[in-house]
Amino acid sequence: MASQNSGKKRSNRGWWWDHFTEHPGYANKEENSMVSRKAKVICTGAYEQCITREQQADQEQIRLRQHDSPRNISAITSALWATA
Repeated sequence: MASQNSGKKRSNRGWWWDHFTEHPGYANKEENSMVSRKAKVICTGAYEQCITREQQADQEQIRLRQHDSPRNISAITSALWATA
């Protein structure tokens, strides 16, 4: 009888890792992606809220004519990880 999980890649990480986002540079072991040689992580829900809040702030700055266009998602996420 075949295992129910046959053919599926299994991770050694616990279920809670489904709720966290790893620093994007960690896959390449970038120095700024780690603290004490461990990946920087953030709660995925909080991360998504921060991105949404920054996008809303960009729209407000455009409305107030402080900026001409919004930042792209890459610029926003880079800024968020720089403060982590």
